[in-house]
Amino acid sequence: MADGALSFLIDKLQSLIVEEARLLSGVGRGIKYIKEELESVESFLQDASEVGGDCHKVVNAWVSQVRELAYDIEDVLDEFNHRKLQVQNHKFICFIRKSVCLFMELSQRHEFGTKIEEFKVRIREIKERSERYQLRSSIQGSSSNVSRNHTRTDFRVASLYMEEDQIVGIGKPRDELVRWLVEGESRRLVFAVVGMGGLGKTTLVKKVFDDEKVTTHFEFRAWVTVSKSFAVQDLLRAMLKQFCEARKESQIDRMDTMEQIDLIDKAREFLRHKKFVVIFDDVWNMDPWNSIQHALPCNNCGSRIMLTTRNHEVASYCVESLSHVYNLKPLPFGDSWKLFCMKAFREHNCPLGLEELSHKIVKRCEGMPLAIVTIGGLFSRKTQSAFELQKLHDSIGHELETNIMLTPMTRILSLSYNDLPFHLKSCFLYLGIFPENYIIKCGRLIRLWIAEGFVKEARGKSLEDVAESYLRELIQRNMLQAMELYHDGRVRSCRVHDLLREISISKSEEERFCKVTIKQDLYFVHQSPRRVSVHHSCGDVSNWKKTDVSHLRSLFMFGVENLKKGNCVHRLLGDLKLLKVLDLQDAPLESFPDEIVSLFHLRYLSLKNTKIRVLPNSLSNLRNLLVLDLRNTFVNKLPVHTVKLRHLRHLFAYSFHRIGLQGVMMNKGIGQLTALQKLEVIEADEDGTRIVRELGNLTKLRNLGITKLRRQHGKGLCASLEKMNDLRTLRAISIHEDELLDLHSMSSPPLMLQLLWLVGRLERLPSWITSLHSLVYIGLQSSMLRDDPIRVLQTMPNLMKLFLSRTSDAEDLYFEANGFRKLKELDICNFDRLNSVTVAKGAMPVLEELVIRSCGQLKILPSGIEHLTNLKDLNLIDMPEQLERMILCPNDVEHEHKRVKHIPNIYFTALCEGRRVTYTNEEFRRTMDQFLVESNINASISCKHLFRITRQTLLNDQCNWFCDCPKGMEGTRSHKISVSTIPR
Repeated sequence: MADGALSFLIDKLQSLIVEEARLLSGVGRGIKYIKEELESVESFLQDASEVGGDCHKVVNAWVSQVRELAYDIEDVLDEFNHRKLQVQNHKFICFIRKSVCLFMELSQRHEFGTKIEEFKVRIREIKERSERYQLRSSIQGSSSNVSRNHTRTDFRVASLYMEEDQIVGIGKPRDELVRWLVEGESRRLVFAVVGMGGLGKTTLVKKVFDDEKVTTHFEFRAWVTVSKSFAVQDLLRAMLKQFCEARKESQIDRMDTMEQIDLIDKAREFLRHKKFVVIFDDVWNMDPWNSIQHALPCNNCGSRIMLTTRNHEVASYCVESLSHVYNLKPLPFGDSWKLFCMKAFREHNCPLGLEELSHKIVKRCEGMPLAIVTIGGLFSRKTQSAFELQKLHDSIGHELETNIMLTPMTRILSLSYNDLPFHLKSCFLYLGIFPENYIIKCGRLIRLWIAEGFVKEARGKSLEDVAESYLRELIQRNMLQAMELYHDGRVRSCRVHDLLREISISKSEEERFCKVTIKQDLYFVHQSPRRVSVHHSCGDVSNWKKTDVSHLRSLFMFGVENLKKGNCVHRLLGDLKLLKVLDLQDAPLESFPDEIVSLFHLRYLSLKNTKIRVLPNSLSNLRNLLVLDLRNTFVNKLPVHTVKLRHLRHLFAYSFHRIGLQGVMMNKGIGQLTALQKLEVIEADEDGTRIVRELGNLTKLRNLGITKLRRQHGKGLCASLEKMNDLRTLRAISIHEDELLDLHSMSSPPLMLQLLWLVGRLERLPSWITSLHSLVYIGLQSSMLRDDPIRVLQTMPNLMKLFLSRTSDAEDLYFEANGFRKLKELDICNFDRLNSVTVAKGAMPVLEELVIRSCGQLKILPSGIEHLTNLKDLNLIDMPEQLERMILCPNDVEHEHKRVKHIPNIYFTALCEGRRVTYTNEEFRRTMDQFLVESNINASISCKHLFRITRQTLLNDQCNWFCDCPKGMEGTRSHKISVSTIPR
């Protein structure tokens, strides 16, 4: 049971015991009994969870019964709380009809007490069933069977015996790892190969182990398969056995009965003065290494140890340096395609008419050799037609569950899931909620986990910090892929491999955790899932009436195009009284569904990217709400009673328009929302300083955005900011660019601040900025500073990104040597008078991206740009054509072109023919070559006056090679050719 329902339920029971202490004489004792019994059951379930799919069928059936009981108890608790709130909300009638209210309350408590007694009976039956079938010993037996090696088939064995002609794309990594083993210093070194399950770690390292250079280089070699369940003595015996075989000796006497310490001593004796290499394959945690490393002496003979693992944390723990970790990457598409064709088609070539579908299947495998080989092999046994290939593509998830040919792959991928700690399994299953190839924002995922109750409190940490550690662990275990990072190294977005997602969906449906509907009706036959994720279809909502959806806790919609049919959302939400999570991001909603305000248990509400304009005052009914996301809606004012949402932790309400970032208006009382951690973005009050002063009560804030600031707000805002010791992000924006942003009165700024974005006239930098040593990102816009800000900012020790827009009237910017030691991104824009930029040698030594935009007087490259040796991207946006020509036309200014030759990517963006066009210098060269070839034009590509060329447009200025119309010009495909100043 992976979804954490039991753990969350136990917490809920504890809260009820505390709140309803007066019930302890009767019902309360029943609640306490249930809680204590469920805690024992939870301990048992964790043992079953660690064994994973190897449990006995009776155990799995028992776990399913426990799950059903937990769900039923949670439903009754939530229904009781819901009814109790209804009575409280109608207490005004108690003045007139006291007896009616009292009767209602007593009736509900009696009904609740009856249910509690029923649950006690069911718990006793479950407990008796556990004892009758000796389930705990069944679990322990499953675990010991696995560790004693192998009552089941180990599907990974095949990876050890792959023939060379069956392997694709292994040459380069194999050669590199061979060099790691046979070259370098004489002291013993440890290396690790890390990657997700199915990438081919075992196959790769086995080819390295058997390479002739390795076999002849080492006196002793041993290959030890560790796996999740292991015994240290067994690992040592396996290693010693191979050492004996290498020396052609008989086995050590009594080795099978030796204790661990004796085995370690014997191994050290063997290896004391020998050059050895030992491979530990499939290491799941640190325990094997902690136990066995002492058997491998540091003998300065050039010995090597290499391990394979799915876990980055294990790899970094075992090696001395991260440079000794080899991150195995998925196969590129070319190699993936070659491997698929080898396995799927008899002639190793894709038949005509099957290429497009085959490409789709290969892309779904995402470079995972195990998946490519397995799915290709499956198709090779089918009729090789487009119909069969389409069926395979559409049913991969079902095939993973049912097709015996895919069992090896499913088992190998499931190992990673089975190895997850109990608290992470529900977090992983949650990933199946999102559509295929969906880029998941980590902040959103973390907030959802918290709203669902998956995240446990930890002393000294917020729930968000704990959830972020869960996220990191899933990434370390290669269950999640980091896609985008913040400047401080935290993960901003992530995704899950498509086949792991299929595993997640399969497990979710098995445990009633979640049902994913894709292009089909919302109809669940006898499933009663706790969560539903609708992809690309609203379906026929009338089908909801055919099944019981009253148990539903979470509802998601992705890519739903039409919600107007039959008043879809309103009919749907009317049945979901126990809903905790409602995510309607991107849904085609134009008005707020009134039924939402009746969802008493709702903890997460996202209406992001909808067309909703107004929220009702009754929104305050959602007393349990933790997250309210209104980003990019048309809501510009929050209801008066929003301040009653006392549990709210995250309030997002802003949108981007041409005039900039727009926040929302809020009435008095914002200081009552003391649980808030993120508040983005509100407007300052027009006629006073009440709102900015109330912000001082929000001492837990980590992110704050405030717009429409006036000069008179400055002191109040500074006073409030001084109370926010945990503040990490601050965006302060004046009502218009010329309004003074008075932030100079702050003496004790929030020292944890990492991002600072100030828009408005400052005239001088606040002195407190230099004390913010944690700052990684500064944005200054329309500051109109009298002094050069670069001299102050260049000493910031951890600054990684700097955005300067209309910061001053400077005509030149000078970046001194040794300044901005950690800066990676620099954006300079809207400096109307800027005509030169100078970079001294040693300045910005790690700069990777330089953006210069809308600086109309800057017609030359920055002096010293050649010193920026780590620069990867140069972006020139709406810059003078003269500057473009320096880079695009090397024959004109050869020395200028050489100064940027070291930059891999140079981008130009400009307005062309009424639309914004972005192209690179390389694209320009390739397009020009193709243009001349297609047009059969006999002209030199080095013409220095050509620029902004596409298939449709050729702009040319002062070019004499057009004197005679080139042959073939009449056949050009260009829609427009512009030529000026042609000699007569």
